[in-house]
Amino acid sequence: MYSVHAQALHELEVQTVYYRTVSERSGARTQKEKEIRMPKKEILDKLSIYIPQRKMAEKPVERLIKLGDKLDRSINYLVVEAIIQFLDREEKKN
Repeated sequence: MYSVHAQALHELEVQTVYYRTVSERSGARTQKEKEIRMPKKEILDKLSIYIPQRKMAEKPVERLIKLGDKLDRSINYLVVEAIIQFLDREEKKN
């Protein structure tokens, strides 16, 4: 069991990690703390996809371009809408 308190420092974060140890000799349990520097965690707001070769025959990119032109929307807009609709549909099943 541990808890973490973070303080941002440039590209790295200084994290104080608290952890418990058990002495091999006596079996005594102690809590220690250690400061470590770790890469700053960020929430990704970009997504890149790989289209498997077997799906390329269905021409998904060309179809997205054509539909985007027809609806006057970007490919990104269409893909995000499709993802959100898929998530909404699948979440309702559970």
